[in-house]
Amino acid sequence: MNILQASMLNLLPQGLYYYNSHKMSASSRGRKKVKRRYRLGIIVLLLTITSFLLFNSCGIPTYLLLNDNDVDLTSEAKVGTDGYNLTLQITDDAYAEFSDKNTTPSIKLFYAYSISNLPGALQVPESIIALSKVESSFDSLYKNNDNLNVFSFSSSKAPALYLYRKDVDSTTISSSKSIFTYDTDEAIDALVLGTFSSRSHNNDNNNDFIFEGAPEMDFQVELSHFVDSATSGLKEISFEIEYEYSGDYTIIRLITDDDQEIYLGDYQKERFFNSLTNLDNIIEQLNQHDSLTYEKIIEALETSSGNTKPYLHIWAALFGGDGDFNNIVWSDLLYVGEIPLSNL
Repeated sequence: MNILQASMLNLLPQGLYYYNSHKMSASSRGRKKVKRRYRLGIIVLLLTITSFLLFNSCGIPTYLLLNDNDVDLTSEAKVGTDGYNLTLQITDDAYAEFSDKNTTPSIKLFYAYSISNLPGALQVPESIIALSKVESSFDSLYKNNDNLNVFSFSSSKAPALYLYRKDVDSTTISSSKSIFTYDTDEAIDALVLGTFSSRSHNNDNNNDFIFEGAPEMDFQVELSHFVDSATSGLKEISFEIEYEYSGDYTIIRLITDDDQEIYLGDYQKERFFNSLTNLDNIIEQLNQHDSLTYEKIIEALETSSGNTKPYLHIWAALFGGDGDFNNIVWSDLLYVGEIPLSNL
């Protein structure tokens, strides 16, 4: 709003006050009717001018519209290599919407720890937080939230959301983009959905990991790279996630649709461990990262009977990008698969 617009707005209460604070005498009732019509005309004129100025200053918001069924992801285990072949499908309507709004969508990957390989399981048997809870929480905090939420990160950490059972006598699970203040007098039942850090090469150290945010996210998917699907009305694009064990580490590699290789680290810019003979490295890393949020996972690994394995569960979401629109757009959080962090 500029100075002229503010001045016009300020005229309204002053004008109303001026005319309402002066009473007319009985001898001037005829003139009163004329002046009343005159005042009304002035007020209407001022309102019209003000509305015109505000309208031209702010403009009409333009929205990128993405329906719940516009995006889907299929995941198949790779043959001969550990990992997943992934196919992202969007409807023709969504493709036209992206094109019309002059935007390039992108993909963001997320992960959470568990000792189960099942996507719908509890993170550990002693917890009441199911892994699938992150999907509905992502919807409420990001996808269906009107507060223009992308996700924020510091220079050293990039969590997406936290889940927490605040009351040990309740089954209610709270969600937040920021870490909770935990009640350390009680057993803590919490989960963090992390985002991946990334780098373009594989090193034997934790150097060079960075966080990628809007609009590029982990990688962009050019509209020209989409091809018609075998299913009518859909377009699709393919990418891959591979993993391998190298010494004490699990190397996770993202291969984009244009064959770009991106190596993934955790939400604190470190490599993922693979314990070939024991779980000590993973336990130590979780303790260093966030001993309270990971309390249930750490306890399960520390009391392992020998057959407890930690897993990374991975999700992906399509981000609407940055174009000729004013809103922030996310797809649902779509499940990719799990990666075992131990081959014990």
